[in-house]
Amino acid sequence: MVLPAFVFLPLYMYPYNSTSWSTLTTSVVANPELKFHVIVAPNLAFTDPDVNYVASLTNLSSYANVLTLGYVYTSYGNRDVLEIEAEIDKYVAWNLPNELPIGGIFFDESPSNNSTFPYMSTLTTYAKTSLGAGKDYIYLNPGVAVDASFYTLADSINIFEESYANFNETSLTSLDNSLLAKSTYAIHDFTGTTTEQTALVSQLASANLAGMLITTQPGYTEWSSLWSSFCSEVDTLNLGNGTGGGGGGGGGGGGGNGGGGNGGHGGGSGGGGGNNGGHGGGGGGVDNGGHGGGGNSGGHGGGGGYGGDDECDDDDDDDDEDKDDEDEDEDDDDEDEDEEDDDDED
Repeated sequence: MVLPAFVFLPLYMYPYNSTSWSTLTTSVVANPELKFHVIVAPNLAFTDPDVNYVASLTNLSSYANVLTLGYVYTSYGNRDVLEIEAEIDKYVAWNLPNELPIGGIFFDESPSNNSTFPYMSTLTTYAKTSLGAGKDYIYLNPGVAVDASFYTLADSINIFEESYANFNETSLTSLDNSLLAKSTYAIHDFTGTTTEQTALVSQLASANLAGMLITTQPGYTEWSSLWSSFCSEVDTLNLGNGTGGGGGGGGGGGGGNGGGGNGGHGGGSGGGGGNNGGHGGGGGGVDNGGHGGGGNSGGHGGGGGYGGDDECDDDDDDDDEDKDDEDEDEDDDDEDEDEEDDDDED
């Protein structure tokens, strides 16, 4: 079993104020041994980060257990290489002295066909060379299992992005353990109880996965109602196996995931002053594809439509109750949620 497992989080919520990402930072502080791989700027690098993004990313970068990755998408190998490289250059600029450093690049909608290997090799090599050592973490998201050759290009590959209803173990049982150790799963539309989520977390970690995400939402523009307990469950599993997460902070810092997290934090794009700018926003990727505007599953549309300041519902202590009972308890005990304003891509 590979541990510690990290939390994979596409953070496709615009930071309207200093508390917009407090649901995340609260979990980061509460689970200091748990690593978070956070994807920022779904509205890409079309503009420099605005003041809200700068403030929120600066705060996020202060936590040693957070690795922040800049978002680009390949449209499954259909986008022009030079266009994507220009977007990577924007993130490189954020890494200049006194600017916002990031720890690498997240390639969403990355292709899985073996014929696209040279295409992805060109892009990942460019990203690593441009960002430099210690800031060159590469995360691919084809959303399906890929040939072993692609693992030579990346630090992590997300091999499953489906709803809970479509969850299957095919990749967990078919891939070699050494590949699973660099793989992640993202499961959305989770409808189970907290107890069932705990069992699923254990199942994924036991399969040798490096990281995971389970969310009750259809995309990544709102917090899962079980977010807080999800983080606690992963952390508890890590600690129970004697493998705390460790930090990967600031330019390639120390110890996560068995020797040397790829650090550096920051980097995100405000995208048109924080409204619906460029290619931001909802679910995107394998399940929520397309590049239309807005909505939870609007692909690359509407990058900041949702205010990130809503608080995620705290999970009920009684894990054995069914989901209806949990919902009633959450109504009594959970923090009030702020209204979302609007709006990714995985």
